Amino acid sequence: MHGRDLTPLLLNPEMPSDHGVLLVYTDRSYGSDTSELPESVYGSSGLPWWVSYRKGNYKYIKSLAPGELEELYDIDFDPEELINLAYYPEYQTQRSQLKAGMLRELERTDCPFIEYIQ
Repeated sequence: MHGRDLTPLLLNPEMPSDHGVLLVYTDRSYGSDTSELPESVYGSSGLPWWVSYRKGNYKYIKSLAPGELEELYDIDFDPEELINLAYYPEYQTQRSQLKAGMLRELERTDCPFIEYIQ
């Protein structure tokens, strides 16, 4: 299982961290079962497969469903994720950096479906 030791953070929650947090939703498919996208990436819950990456106060979300918008939120300012900043010109740097960080982390963890993320 891929991951990092969270012991230092648990012992000192105020400790600054430069690591991002990657979350992946692939419904009930795991490991090599995610090598190819299913006919419909909308799982049993009706939600599409997605990947999110959070670093600092920003959270980036990329759906694997065609035509879905990218999402970017300032979690400190908008904890309920109501204002998608992904297409505001002043947030393009954050969006690009978070997407690049997400892709690096997916590569590091040998993500089988990385080729489907555009």
